[in-house]
Formats: sequence, structure tokens, C-alpha cells
Amino acid sequence: MNTFLLFQGLLLLDLGIYGISEDTKSCGKPRVFSKRIVGGHTTKNGKWPWQAIVVIPNQFIFGGTLISSKWVLSAAHWLASEEPANVDVILGAFNLIKDRNEHPPIKAKQINIHPDFNPSTLLANIALIELSESVSYTVYILPICLPAPQMTFPPGTRCWTTGWGDVEFGGYQPRPKTLQEVEVHLFSDQRCKSAYFSAIQPDMFCAGDLTGGKDSCQGDGGGPLVCSVGDQWYLIGVVIFGNGCGKKDYPGVYTSVANYTKWISAEPDRRLGLLNYGRSMCWLTLGDAWILLLTMSIVLWLGW
Repeated sequence: MNTFLLFQGLLLLDLGIYGISEDTKSCGKPRVFSKRIVGGHTTKNGKWPWQAIVVIPNQFIFGGTLISSKWVLSAAHWLASEEPANVDVILGAFNLIKDRNEHPPIKAKQINIHPDFNPSTLLANIALIELSESVSYTVYILPICLPAPQMTFPPGTRCWTTGWGDVEFGGYQPRPKTLQEVEVHLFSDQRCKSAYFSAIQPDMFCAGDLTGGKDSCQGDGGGPLVCSVGDQWYLIGVVIFGNGCGKKDYPGVYTSVANYTKWISAEPDRRLGLLNYGRSMCWLTLGDAWILLLTMSIVLWLGW
């Protein structure tokens, strides 16, 4: 047996690569760079190309995130009682009014609510929307990368949340027509629980600003919280709730996507999401170069 082939096989196992897809190359890498969510700014068109708008016609809109050419991730509490026929998804939009003709709504084909979702506690507040048609990737439409289950970001990490929601609590100002962005910091579990006590479930975390003034708000629910590793962005949270918007000592609360990466990627028809997940695992293990060297040493020592 060829030593190189054996080592190559072990290397692929170490890297956690599950297949080859266009998504593994394009996920989390916007092609546009630049800067009201509370305390935020109008962003630049194409800077956050995975941002989705989920629309329940004649009722409300909320956020979502494109994770592959046919799947959008959002919050279960918005979708648990909805039929797919009642749900539209808009991708590639920047201005809600001007861009609707250029980026028409796509019908949902199916909605998958996490089986552990609890509407009372909001545990497992995560859902998948399968689109009725695959989307083509452009400057304005690209998927985000999914974090591997063990991928963590320490408290204080600077991340971003985006949406078209209220720019102040109570909605006294009109909602913005253009996509807003705001930089927030991840909070420690202790600080998160000190703000919300038993409302914080094991799959939740907090992000905001220590002095207040920066946060997601009404209308941003279901949308993304993203953090970068080098030049690649990962979806680490789904907006779920907060106490007001941008209040001091009350950060926004998010469902941890890493807790559900395996569920997201479990079904055969969600394979593209799995490949994005494989990409993030690849980054993690490449950082541990000594493991790869040890594997090579063992192979050579055994004389295979």
C-alpha cells in the first residue's frame, strides 16, 4: 500500500473535509468591502451578501441568513406556525423599496423547525427554510460559513449584526429602508446570565456594547451575528431577543449556531451546509499543525 495514499487519507480525516463544493470556496467571503440597528450605520451594498429578508406577506418581515444555494437559516419562533406557501425570502437586497424588482421574492419549499424548539423557553430557537429554487451566487448573494461544533470565540470578540429592524426601542423613528450594520462585543456567560437569569438557555449567548447604545432590535429577529477569522466570516448567532434595544447592561441574546451545526447538516439534501461546516473544521485543525506532524511521524514509524 502506498504510504502517501494512506497519509493523504488520514490527513483528510484530520481536516474534517466532507466533500467538494463551490460553497467551500465562496462561503463567508464578500466581494465588497467598506460602514439603523440601534447605534449602527447604513452598510455598503454587497458587504453582507448572506443577509436574507424573510417575509410573511401582509404581516411582518424578519431576518435570515443564506447558508447554501438553497437553504436559509432563521429563528424558529417566527416560523413555527407558518406554512411554506406563506413564506417568501428575498436575497441580494440592500434597499427594501428600490431593490424588490431586481431581487424578487423566492417562495419557501419547506420549513424545518428544530425538533427541540420550545416556544416557552426559546430553547433550540432555530429553523431552516428550503428555497423553492436554487440561487446563483453574485456580488450581492453569497453564503456564510457555518462554525464547527467546537469552534468558539472568547468574550470581547468583536462581531457584527445586520438587519432592517428598528433603530430605537419602541419604533418611534421609521424603520430604515437600507440595510444597517452594528459592531457588538461577545459577553461572557456569567455576564449574560446576570442580565437575564434563568431566561438564558444552554444554547444561548449575549452580545452588545458594555455602555449600551449598540444592539439588534425589533425586526432584526432571525438575522445573523457574524464573526471573522482572517478574511472569512462565520455565522455564530441567530438574533432572538433582548430587554429593549441597546440598553446598558442588557445585551442582545442569540441562539448559538455551533450548537446546531450537525443538525443543520444532517439531511442529505442539506449537504451544501455540511460542506461549509467542513470548511470551518478545516481551518481549526490546520491551526493545530503538530497533530498533522504527529500523524505523519506515526505513519512513517510504522513503515506503511
